[in-house]
Amino acid sequence: MTISSTTTKVSYAGNGSTTVFAYTFKIFTDADLEVIVRSATGTETTKTLTTDYTVSGVGSDGGGNVTFVTAPASGETVVIRRNLALTQGTDYVENDPFPADSHENALDRLTIIAQGIQEELDRAVKGAVTDATSVDMTLPPAANRASKFLLFDASGDVGVASTDTLTVSTLQAFSDYQVDTFTGDNTTVAFTLSAEPGQKGNTQVYFDGVYQAKANYSLVGTTITFTTAPPTSVKVEVVHGQAASTFVPDDGSITFAKLATAAVDTDLTSVSGSHDTLPSAKATKTYVDAQIGASNELSEVLTNGNTSGGTNIVVSSGDVITTNTINETTAASGVTIDSVLVKDGEVDGRDVSTDGTKLDTIETNADVTDTANVTAAGALMDSELSDIAAVKALNQGVATTDTPTFAGLVTAGNVDGRDVSADGAKLDGIEAGADVTDATNVTAAGALMDSELTSITAVKALNQGVATTDGPSFTDLTLSGGNLLFSSAAKGVYLGVTSATAANLLDDYEEGDWTPTIGQGATASSDATYNASFTGGQYTKTGRIVHCTATLRLTDKGTQSGAISVCGLPFASDNNVKFRATWSCWFHGAADIDLTGNTNGTIMLYQAHNTSHILVRVKDPATAAAENVEFADISDTVYLQLSGSYVAA
Repeated sequence: MTISSTTTKVSYAGNGSTTVFAYTFKIFTDADLEVIVRSATGTETTKTLTTDYTVSGVGSDGGGNVTFVTAPASGETVVIRRNLALTQGTDYVENDPFPADSHENALDRLTIIAQGIQEELDRAVKGAVTDATSVDMTLPPAANRASKFLLFDASGDVGVASTDTLTVSTLQAFSDYQVDTFTGDNTTVAFTLSAEPGQKGNTQVYFDGVYQAKANYSLVGTTITFTTAPPTSVKVEVVHGQAASTFVPDDGSITFAKLATAAVDTDLTSVSGSHDTLPSAKATKTYVDAQIGASNELSEVLTNGNTSGGTNIVVSSGDVITTNTINETTAASGVTIDSVLVKDGEVDGRDVSTDGTKLDTIETNADVTDTANVTAAGALMDSELSDIAAVKALNQGVATTDTPTFAGLVTAGNVDGRDVSADGAKLDGIEAGADVTDATNVTAAGALMDSELTSITAVKALNQGVATTDGPSFTDLTLSGGNLLFSSAAKGVYLGVTSATAANLLDDYEEGDWTPTIGQGATASSDATYNASFTGGQYTKTGRIVHCTATLRLTDKGTQSGAISVCGLPFASDNNVKFRATWSCWFHGAADIDLTGNTNGTIMLYQAHNTSHILVRVKDPATAAAENVEFADISDTVYLQLSGSYVAA
């Protein structure tokens, strides 16, 4: 064939139910496919042939199917990739006819291998076609690149750098590698990512596993916008990182050794106003000592620090003078304070601020004409009394130790520790409920009343248990309605005896349907067909005696050969030669059975012991000779009626 397609792999989205996925390119063996499943988090797993999947369509120009043992889950991506071994298996024998087919297959194989290599090259990092041949893209040896970052130098050559030589200006870092997935609808062009990648260089976009060029989309913050809306049902997968924020060191974590030498000034004698370097502590002390001199007097500091002249001290709001004493050194004018002096110490041994607060409190609370003050002191106010006249008229003690006298007493509380009202209610209840002569009271207590019994005489004469677990005896038992039901299997009624005798136990009665079939021995014919309207039977089982009737009508006796039997009896016969049984039968049509060449005699149905089928035989009463009726002797539409009784196992 010719190789007109460059497709070497296909991609699908799993849904948890689909197991069959098509591939559309030719392979030579089922091992020529590589099947990879990528999870929603980006983890890729290469599946194993036969264990995880099977392949069909080997050698077909149009491809075939990959069938998974377990359907890939929703959120998983299935990639089927042609990956041939790089071998050449075609052998040309000298002077043999030219093998056109095998030669073409060999050429196809080489082309397919070249396409596979090209597919890998398409996913590789490559230099631009226009790059000079002098650009060196070779990685440094492993020992030289260990624990370092990959970079490109000013010439575009590949190099590495240690972490301590990288700056924010030379590294666009990102972290938290992640994958966002969307589904195209042929309309939406803008999608929101879960984090901000920082730049397009930190993103990779795939449509159904096919890489998309960065020219096909733009990135602003967390929004990625495509120039053309992704087609309907296409899985859009955006692989990206989250832009790393600029590193801010902890307070106090930068040591002198970490500062660049040029950023620290150790000599301040030539510093100008345009310098923005940091002074060292030693340089600062040297400079200050040189400016102040050996004496640290205030006047010297003020003189050196105030180049405009004078020794005035300007104190702004919030400023604090912490010296213990201010000495007047200029006798003429003294020290002038233009505003209120706020001092953190005391005046003449007193804290003026604290004393002022106390004075404010005394001013507020010392007013005895203020009702709030008097009430706070604990005085009883007229307004707090419900009846001021009654209080004024009080002429005897009413403390708990007193014995006052009253014309009458109404209380809402207790008397001698008891709630009289509650106790009275209890007494009323006792009076009403304690009357055992009251039928209502006795009934409420759970007593069984004579009036509730249908026959009090029968209850009084009861002399045996009649609970569900008892076994009472009765002279006779009459059921006025309903049925007699035994709650356990294999239970019955002993008939005609006064004690339990196994031979007199009737422990089973059944009625039901059974379906007769023809067969050989106990095995029914596998391909005989029946007229359902005229095929069926009923049985009655009383104890171990089974009586059956049935009709059997064929529409096709099938391909069975040999002796025929009627199968499907509802119960097997007893395993005792004494219980063999014969059945009666009647064939409807003269053509139903042809006994030409058979023993002369009567058609009979015979059931052996320990069987659930009936043999059809011809027996000569004169000679006692008997033989089986065979399938060859009956017509395809035989119509048979039969009945009989036998002893079940």
